[in-house]
Amino acid sequence: MINGMRGLYLIIYLFVLSEANAHTESSDTLKEVSLDSVVVNSNAIGDLRYNKSGAIHISMSTMNEMPKILGNADPIHYSQMLPGISTNGEYDAGIRAWGCETGHNYVSINNSPVYGVEHMMGLFSVMNASHYKSMYLQKSLASGGFPNCLGAVIDMQTDKEVKDSVSGCLDIGLISSQGTIRLPVGKKTCMTLSGRYSYLNLFYSSFLRNNEQETHYSFYDTNINITSHLDERNTLVIDTYMGGDDMKLLLDNSSMRMNMEWGSQMMAVHWENYGKKMIMDNSIFFSRYHNRDNVVYSSLQMLLPSSISELGYKFNARMSSLSFGGNGSLLWIEPQRSEVIWNSGANSGNKNVLNTKEISVYADYTLGISRDISFITGFRESAYFSNGKGYYRSSPSLSIIYDPNDWYDALLCYSHRNQFLHQTGISSLNTPLEYWTTCGVSGIEPQSSDAISLQLRLRILDNRYSLAIEGYSKWLGQQLEYNGTIYSFLSSESDNAILYSVGRGRNYGVNVTLSKNVGRLRGWIGYAWSKGFRTFDTEYLAGTFPSSHNRDHELNVVATWRIGRKWDVGMTGVYASGTAFTAPKSYMILQNTLIPQFDSHNGKRLSPYYRMDASVNYKMPINRRLQGILNLSVYNLTGHANDLFYYMSIKKNMYQYKCMRFVFRVLPSISYSIRF
Repeated sequence: MINGMRGLYLIIYLFVLSEANAHTESSDTLKEVSLDSVVVNSNAIGDLRYNKSGAIHISMSTMNEMPKILGNADPIHYSQMLPGISTNGEYDAGIRAWGCETGHNYVSINNSPVYGVEHMMGLFSVMNASHYKSMYLQKSLASGGFPNCLGAVIDMQTDKEVKDSVSGCLDIGLISSQGTIRLPVGKKTCMTLSGRYSYLNLFYSSFLRNNEQETHYSFYDTNINITSHLDERNTLVIDTYMGGDDMKLLLDNSSMRMNMEWGSQMMAVHWENYGKKMIMDNSIFFSRYHNRDNVVYSSLQMLLPSSISELGYKFNARMSSLSFGGNGSLLWIEPQRSEVIWNSGANSGNKNVLNTKEISVYADYTLGISRDISFITGFRESAYFSNGKGYYRSSPSLSIIYDPNDWYDALLCYSHRNQFLHQTGISSLNTPLEYWTTCGVSGIEPQSSDAISLQLRLRILDNRYSLAIEGYSKWLGQQLEYNGTIYSFLSSESDNAILYSVGRGRNYGVNVTLSKNVGRLRGWIGYAWSKGFRTFDTEYLAGTFPSSHNRDHELNVVATWRIGRKWDVGMTGVYASGTAFTAPKSYMILQNTLIPQFDSHNGKRLSPYYRMDASVNYKMPINRRLQGILNLSVYNLTGHANDLFYYMSIKKNMYQYKCMRFVFRVLPSISYSIRF
């Protein structure tokens, strides 16, 4: 641990002091960025690009220099290194912005939603980085144009430029291979095809087996994007995604085994019109996520199916200082239910699909008070119909932008947000055991949040460095907290056996990020102090408790270092406080089933989390069109054993409550890429 911290200090030391070629290798540029309904300016240098509304843009070309994990540098995984996003442990695939839950986020491809964006193990998402141009992340949702959610908006954006030559890449690794090819189709149309397939057990089968379990796992992703510039004012974009996972978990010391299959699909058609006075964007999309989990335990079999599908239309328009639009969606939601089949018979629940409708309209108006100060006022009016009930909610927002000079700017935001969908389940790791449900069922009401934030950005030494400081406070309403166990499914006779409490929450914190924008050594250092609490007054849960994913302190370091023309080195480091968990205080056996009795909810803390990753790229030109890149990466370079969560272990008829750690103490990988 001490050696690992010395390594982290070394990265910080080099990061702050290095100024090599800072004056000669880049220059300041000014670009225009469209933020849903608000057009603002941003300083577009460096790996982190902020716009005036606080959003972060990160280029996917940055992924080429980041440490890879089994041959993959995943954009969603690395979003956890960005300011205001909490770091997860392995096996936890969630994205938690400003203390919110993963189910509070809106993740999309070109603004069309994608559900179930994480693959298992928390290391990979469904987003193949080579298919996209950039990733957009907004935590402060102070605009009516944002969808109905409480957390962050994360949008993967494709390249809309039509090039006249074939380009792409092929990446071959020890766990998966992926490729992307961009094909010009005529002078105004381009097609981008991407695919990825994993073969984890081919080389890592022995590592995926320990003295208690054996894992078989694979996944795949496919993307198709067609961009056609019909004329100088009209662009047609077609996006499709399809992917899936297959996992089998065998436990040697018990009679339990799990078969888990899940996957996502999305298709969208966008028409963009660039008029002389107005820009319009129309989209039709369909998105679906489903899982079919199967647990065999002793003398019973349990099925846990769930799914969500959405068919929708969006319209957005921008003209001068006014932006407006709307959307309408039909949703089909199958909450997770248990079908328990015993040796003596079956207790199967009936399939219950909920049909819901959502309609929203919005407008944003930008008012310049002076040369230095601007106001952005927004509202969103929404109607949601579920289970014979109608819910009508307003989402007002206000932003004040202070931009006096090229040295610094400030942003003060307030927003009230609503969300009609809830994500819950029998774990808190954003696995397929989490599912979607909706208000209007079992007395569930729409979620809400009130958020206020202040962001300050300083540009230092001709923008070679930048310092971003943000403080935030969020008040959350109608929060669901699962407080049962998997045994609740086994002992319940109802179709929907989830036990949960509904309460309120509070998140607040401060984030400080220092970025180095130019030179051979670039990257950022971020520190976050945050608090998160949930308050309940129900039969199952009463009191105020730490939120399950809150980390009081977190330090992130990201650095990429170019060495000559052929070498570059990437390193990341994270040190974070341990998250809260609920420990058992006693056990009892009922009908040969072990049932734990738990202590205070989230009353214990895991040990602090620490990890360093490193990678080296060596570029090998093949000819004028082809370039080979050999990558060597090490995940968890120091081999630190991080506590992830606790679980029940049965060995030689003895029951133990044990700490779960990642199966790999150190995870090296090698991959080879061809870019053309």
